[in-house]
Amino acid sequence: MIFIPKKNKSNPIVASVLLAIAVIAAFLSRLFLYPTVAQIVALAVFSLALWTVVRFVMPRYEYELTDTELTVRRITGTRCETLGCMTLTAGIAIVKSPATAEEKAAFVSTFGKTDNRFNFCANIRADQYVYVTEFASKRIEVLLECDEAFAAEIRKRISACRSSGDGFYRFE
Repeated sequence: MIFIPKKNKSNPIVASVLLAIAVIAAFLSRLFLYPTVAQIVALAVFSLALWTVVRFVMPRYEYELTDTELTVRRITGTRCETLGCMTLTAGIAIVKSPATAEEKAAFVSTFGKTDNRFNFCANIRADQYVYVTEFASKRIEVLLECDEAFAAEIRKRISACRSSGDGFYRFE
């Protein structure tokens, strides 16, 4: 089963707005009392715009679910890179990402404090699910941008894998 998150139209808009702010700040820097400070701010905003393009506009993500593994791939142009291959045997749960402080406190009380977090979402401020797993006695959160049907299938396969055998887990 393969799930590919749809891209939001807001990703390139955010990058374009940030780029416009950087260009305007760079051109207007001569009007400021300290132009070097304005140019540094423009450079920082330009860097943020570039990061937004590289992180959210150019790549797309693909989640592949087999009977025993969840594989995450990032596809940029013709290049396909496997970011993680996680066994469902080590999976604990997949839940909707907490949005409020109360939900975050409930998440921590249910699953404990996590040691690491990986974000494999294709969009800025996306609806996310948190796949909680363990590796080498560490609790890990994996943020996925999927729908409820895909999350339900992951839950079903986690319970099937945990009831039978052991598995293999790796992040590349």
